[in-house]
Amino acid sequence: MELVKSYQSQGILVTLVGGVIDQLEEKGYKTGDNVRVVPLGRDVTSVIHVVSVALRAALIFGNITPGDAGSLMKYTMERVPAFVNAFKPLDDVIVACGAGAIALGFPVVTNETENIYRVPKSLIVQEDVSKFNATSLEARDIKIKITTIDIPVSPSPLPSRVRSSATATCRSRWTAPARIASSWSPRRPPRLRTTRSRSTAPSSTRSPSAPKFPCPTSSRSRARTCRPTSSPLWSARSTPS
Repeated sequence: MELVKSYQSQGILVTLVGGVIDQLEEKGYKTGDNVRVVPLGRDVTSVIHVVSVALRAALIFGNITPGDAGSLMKYTMERVPAFVNAFKPLDDVIVACGAGAIALGFPVVTNETENIYRVPKSLIVQEDVSKFNATSLEARDIKIKITTIDIPVSPSPLPSRVRSSATATCRSRWTAPARIASSWSPRRPPRLRTTRSRSTAPSSTRSPSAPKFPCPTSSRSRARTCRPTSSPLWSARSTPS
């Protein structure tokens, strides 16, 4: 657990294979891609997933032709800073997977001392597990400079609810000036309001009281009495001769 935490504090992506996953679950250690500690599977053959990531990096970023094994191994050795920590006891399947990692240029650091042939910079025996971190970085020529900042609480990502509210606040603050500056948008053209002009006829020519007449309505509704509004046409007809 302390070894995983040390890699995590250095910003290194940690992939877990085998019984170490159960050990972290018993301790209640949080894993997942958001904390850079990814469990791949309890079977040792699950290591093929992270090997696939390394090979895809060579194909995509290195422009390596698929099937060119020599160029693939050269690219992963020179451009992919990865290494393997293997804990004892080691069986034949684990040793075979370790040999494949060494072929790709990834050094293997283990605390197994029986039936192990040490290879400098490739197969390294380190009996003290607390020194796995420093030994692995040195074997892969990885140099990390960490600056310690005294803060009262360790940093952590914001909860989803806080992130959504903060995003909504930022968006509303960004769009508010545009709404205040102009109410026009290309999607919705401004409305043109038209007002009917009132009658320009003199007040003396207007009828003081217009006659009432029944409005045309349907047969189902009751007849009602309407009074037309004053207009130049009606006022001219109602003017006494």
